[in-house]
Amino acid sequence: KKMNKTIKITIDDAPLLFHGAVSLRVLSGHVTVNGRVIGSEHGWAELFSPVWEPNALLAVRQAGSDGGKRRRMGEAEQRGHEDGVVVELKQSARAYLVKAQGSSEQSREVPGFFPVRSGEEVKDDGALSSAQSSARMKEMVVPAEWRNVLQAVAAGVLQRSTASEASSVLVWGDRNTGKSTFVRRLVNRLLNQHPAVALLDCDVGQAEFGPPGLVSVTVVRSVEDDGCVGGLFGPPHTHRRRRPVAARFVGHVSLDVDATRYADCVRAVFDEFCGWADSGVEGTAAAVPLVVNTPGWIQGIGLRLLHGVVECVRPTHVVHLSSAFGRHTLCTCR
Repeated sequence: KKMNKTIKITIDDAPLLFHGAVSLRVLSGHVTVNGRVIGSEHGWAELFSPVWEPNALLAVRQAGSDGGKRRRMGEAEQRGHEDGVVVELKQSARAYLVKAQGSSEQSREVPGFFPVRSGEEVKDDGALSSAQSSARMKEMVVPAEWRNVLQAVAAGVLQRSTASEASSVLVWGDRNTGKSTFVRRLVNRLLNQHPAVALLDCDVGQAEFGPPGLVSVTVVRSVEDDGCVGGLFGPPHTHRRRRPVAARFVGHVSLDVDATRYADCVRAVFDEFCGWADSGVEGTAAAVPLVVNTPGWIQGIGLRLLHGVVECVRPTHVVHLSSAFGRHTLCTCR
């Protein structure tokens, strides 16, 4: 059932978490959503937080706050803190709002929205169940290593862009290390300082854009054609439909079926992107940094194909995600 409720909420130090789909517009100040800074100068942003991930809720956080701790802020974020942050939320589908732990309220009674009360949990069908406590519903936490690397990469890319030099960031690592989550956050972080970011998706098994089996380059703009805020605010199936700059259909999701064709597709797509960037459609090539998402198979043929991607793209930055120490994910940048 389609919802059309619209409300205004003041964001304080505790982030606003939610399940479902909402549209957000900042009326005063600035907020961050999955690394993307959104302010009153922007339009609406379409946000998606799947109900099947109760321990990784998407958060609307006051810019400059980080789990209750203050970090060094830019001028825009400082204005958001000084003046307070007021946002307008439009419920575009069934949505639940919940306050983060540590706040005086575990849940907000928001007219027109469905509150999550103590002892209740959102089930896959969108209904509430009292089987588990809402305390289990937590914000998607970004490890400290990720924050440090994201900051370092963004600073390096901005420095190269200022010098009119193109940048490319390749992210690699084993399966289940959080590559897709990191890539989305990296794209959003770069959109804070660039008018557009290109994503070269080489992971044919779990494509961020398009169907499985596709190698593609897609450009995400900081402002969409309809004025909405550009960014990646949910899992792949919630992304806006965008025509890729270049794409090749590999025809399978396993790299070992036809490794030669996969390598040829990656090179063809990258070459076509380079031609597009040099054409000046989005200004200079330095204005559109490239993020490269790679498959999680890093042994045998997979490792050889990864080397091929590196040789083809010759990235200016390489980020490695590793889970060598149990469930703890390490993130390094070269």
